Amino acid sequence: MKINISRYIDTYYLLEKDPEIRVKITEDLRLLIRRKIKSKFKSISKFAKFLGLRKSQIIFWLTNSKRRSKAKFSMLIYLCENLNISKKIIYNNILGFSTQGSHDTVYNIPKKVVIDKSFLQGIGLYVGDGYNKKILPRIVFTNNNEDLINFYIRWLIKYFNIDSKKLRLYVYSKDLKEDDVRKSFMDLINKIKIYKNPPNNESNYKLYLSTAIYRRLLDLLIDLSKELCTKNEIYAKNYLKGIFAAEGCVHIPEFKVPHVFIEMKKGKEISHVENLFKFLKIEHKKYDRPHDETKLILYREDQIRKFNNYKIGSLNEDKQNKLNQVIELYDRRL
Repeated sequence: MKINISRYIDTYYLLEKDPEIRVKITEDLRLLIRRKIKSKFKSISKFAKFLGLRKSQIIFWLTNSKRRSKAKFSMLIYLCENLNISKKIIYNNILGFSTQGSHDTVYNIPKKVVIDKSFLQGIGLYVGDGYNKKILPRIVFTNNNEDLINFYIRWLIKYFNIDSKKLRLYVYSKDLKEDDVRKSFMDLINKIKIYKNPPNNESNYKLYLSTAIYRRLLDLLIDLSKELCTKNEIYAKNYLKGIFAAEGCVHIPEFKVPHVFIEMKKGKEISHVENLFKFLKIEHKKYDRPHDETKLILYREDQIRKFNNYKIGSLNEDKQNKLNQVIELYDRRL
């Protein structure tokens, strides 16, 4: 998909390409469409015949009935193009979005999303630690790092105009107290539940946003962002910051060479990361691992220094600190 982008992504343009997206339109636009149809085609039946459609495919969201359904966004665009109604008029008369079969309409989808460092880091972070199966009609982000959970809550609020009241946080811990957790997130989220973890398990956080339209938008933004990263070094580095914060590791063995790696399930995600390594000229080794996983490893000092100079470890403080230790080891040998 080719989209003209400088520093912004036109989210409405993305959504209109998704056949599952439906929109709630203003009364002004509904009446304008009906007037145009009557003026040019005399009736909805003749207009539908001209388009090669059934009348039933468009009548239900043009009626003035209280039971009026939402319009399929792609169909709305198609109809309006044949009535000489501009996209600007359409976009300005959209009240809300939903997905097919959903009763949950979202009224505050941003028209544009800025492409900046934080945006691309958040995309990479979700690809690494989010639930990515397309059949799941919600956003679910899981991590054991409180700072990254905080980052992602703020990310959703900033780029998706999320009302924080829609967010839910589930905490699995053997020692965290509910009051302490609430203090950590009190300015962002208030729907928090804590479950007892087995003694040997570390604390884990699971963030939920159970609204299908936001998930559809996130999937579209992920696909577009991954494409953009293959053409822009700054985008690639920031996307990899998110991936590394979620799926990366710095290993400092006592008697062997330190190394940095990203390990993910075998498939298009790790293949995309490998392509970005090649794009940034980060030399690495690739190994197939048990459980259908693939590991990309950096062994060489010059490549680990390059990785560090690109600040790819900076989103996760713990991992960046370990990377700093590796650099200090190298510096002491000089």
